[in-house]
Amino acid sequence: AAAFAQLCGTEAPPTVDEAKRNAALRKSFGDLPDDVLADLLSAAAGGDSVVTPERFSRAARAWNAFVILDTAAEGTLAASELRLLLRLREHEAPPESIEQLHEAIVQDGLVPRASWLAASLQAE
Repeated sequence: AAAFAQLCGTEAPPTVDEAKRNAALRKSFGDLPDDVLADLLSAAAGGDSVVTPERFSRAARAWNAFVILDTAAEGTLAASELRLLLRLREHEAPPESIEQLHEAIVQDGLVPRASWLAASLQAE
């Protein structure tokens, strides 16, 4: 978050391309491969050309929750981990009924990282 705050400064939010090129931001995510960082920042931008602080914060929380559980760095988690994934992202117990989310993002018994990020960043 500190790297993103420095990138924003007092000016307008950074574009996706500016964020991708920022060394401090790249380092804060563990020097991700270019395509993975691009996917993360594109998801955070939500189809826009800029990444707002609010959307970046939501993306970072979703990303961090996923990375904690994806210890093998495979980019997918077992569907059985969805409840814990929600708890890590929200810092509270998930609602009892998560079937709708489960149906929306689980593919072949797995939660793909990209689907998780997209669902986490949908407008509330």
